[in-house]
Amino acid sequence: MGIIRRKKTLIPEEQRQISFGRLTFQSIPEILRFQFITKIILLCVAFAANTLAALILASGNLSAVTTANFKELFLNWRVLPIFLLTAGVILIYLDFSIFAQIVFCSDVLTGKKVRYRTILKEGTLSIKKILTLSGLPIILYTLIAVPLVGVGFSLSLTENLQIPDFVMHVIRSNRLYMTAYVLALIAVAAIGFLHIFTIHGVVLDDLSPREARKQSAALIRTHWRGYLKRLLYWIAFVAAGILLIALLVTVIYFVLTIAAGVVDVPENYVLSIDKLRSGEMTALDRAVVRSRAMTIFASLLGALLVSVYVFIMSSCSMLIFTQAYLHFTGRAGKSYPGRPERKGFSLNVLGAAAAVAGSLALSFLLAFSLDQVFMDRTYPVIAAHRAGGVLASENSLEGIEAAIAHGIGASEIDVQRTKDGRYIINHDNTFKRVAGDGRAAQDMTFDEVMQLRIPDTTGSGRELTVATIEEMLDAVRGRHKLFIELKGVTADRRMVDDLVRIIREKDCVEDVALISLNYDPIRYAAETYPEFETAITLFAAYGDITKLPGTMLLLSKEMATSDRIEAVHRAGKKVMVWTVDDEAGITDFLDGAADYILTDEVDLALQIRDKLDARTDLQRITEMIGGR
Repeated sequence: MGIIRRKKTLIPEEQRQISFGRLTFQSIPEILRFQFITKIILLCVAFAANTLAALILASGNLSAVTTANFKELFLNWRVLPIFLLTAGVILIYLDFSIFAQIVFCSDVLTGKKVRYRTILKEGTLSIKKILTLSGLPIILYTLIAVPLVGVGFSLSLTENLQIPDFVMHVIRSNRLYMTAYVLALIAVAAIGFLHIFTIHGVVLDDLSPREARKQSAALIRTHWRGYLKRLLYWIAFVAAGILLIALLVTVIYFVLTIAAGVVDVPENYVLSIDKLRSGEMTALDRAVVRSRAMTIFASLLGALLVSVYVFIMSSCSMLIFTQAYLHFTGRAGKSYPGRPERKGFSLNVLGAAAAVAGSLALSFLLAFSLDQVFMDRTYPVIAAHRAGGVLASENSLEGIEAAIAHGIGASEIDVQRTKDGRYIINHDNTFKRVAGDGRAAQDMTFDEVMQLRIPDTTGSGRELTVATIEEMLDAVRGRHKLFIELKGVTADRRMVDDLVRIIREKDCVEDVALISLNYDPIRYAAETYPEFETAITLFAAYGDITKLPGTMLLLSKEMATSDRIEAVHRAGKKVMVWTVDDEAGITDFLDGAADYILTDEVDLALQIRDKLDARTDLQRITEMIGGR
């Protein structure tokens, strides 16, 4: 009697119930497509908005709305359409980055076929629900609070938002301010924690923002253990991905560099593409090319892996939180419908192979140009903040002398006008912090200011007098670059005229630059005295800043992106980045394209510059491509 064998029935993947981890893995191709589609659309939106804003501004002979000229433009009719345009861009980013992504994740979790047009449409319709007074706090929290506290869903538009360094310096220097700041962050983070599912309620359950906040708070109070468990799952998921990427990058790097061989490059050795063209390459040249090309290739592959990982992390994270929301509201269990079989596998493989081949070809081209890139490299001039930074008392002659003694190329000082029309050096609105006197310079005569005494911060026990602009010019003439910031309520056209006269009398025109946060005096100086270097100081702007008046721009570290610096240079202007005091920031900007970097930490900046100078080829390549 024969054995009867039953034919095994194969169940299509989309009809199987699978674990959440497996579902996440299966969804990666769809996540990549979703992210690619939405990012392309958002890039087009940003480009169109910037172009339209530039046209609106150009119609009034304007180029940008900035922190320097906002007061002057506040009543200009062009500010309103730019504001509305900005609001529209924010809503589109909110839709594609969060709302549509929640719909996408819900479809994946419930086994629906992903239709990108339908997802984007549903996300857009959900935006209408949040355009209410009760929805405004959600928008503001997403735009401003999430980047600061790290709790909630962020937009790529503002994900790098941070409190400017000059504000944080004030906060950190005052214990009361710092305590209030920390407590505020804790409170905002707690609000975000409690209302994490608010947008889910608006998008998936058609709730009003107020109803969605109440539901989110109730869900968290009821399921806080499950929520924390998923948070830990998410953290573990992110950490595992980072470790895996780091391991892959390390393996790729060592395999490729060991295969190519390590070459000791002789001192003053230069490799150029001219050797390849002329056919005069030596054995050493070929070995150097292989070694450098494989190092560059490994770095490029590592950067590519990191980019892909970051690309999918947003949707994977949202998938975890959407799964939690559906579970807490009773619409999801512990298993989920599997995703349909992935199509286009061969095309994806060909695309990946093309990316790898392109990276390899680029690596060999970069290997030939590496020496030229670093041989022509010049570092930005280090400028000491408030005369000498931490080397001496701020805005003092001793600070200028200390900066010069350290070999620093420039200093920045703050000038204000006294009641009787003389010019003294002080940063704050009053002398309270530096000299214990609560009066402002414009309310005091020159003789009264000269009676003030400032403690010497070097520990000498001496008391210093307030410096004058004449003393500062005498100290720097022919020795040092001086950036003179026109400060406070007396920063006006009269100050410009007076300073120009004094600077000419002191024969220091080539030694100084006039700078200010105030737009009008710099515009006036640039138009009236074109032989002077002038610069507007900015910490926020919208539009084309390259057309602002002056020969230079002072950009806050948050504004000073490589693209923006390059654009300013193309316009024939210089860039100073202010005020950079942390090690990472100093390293990045010293190794960047700015012309000046303003810092209090002069010694640290000099040490970092020496370290950058001593880097090996491998360190330069890795930092150039993969970042620090």
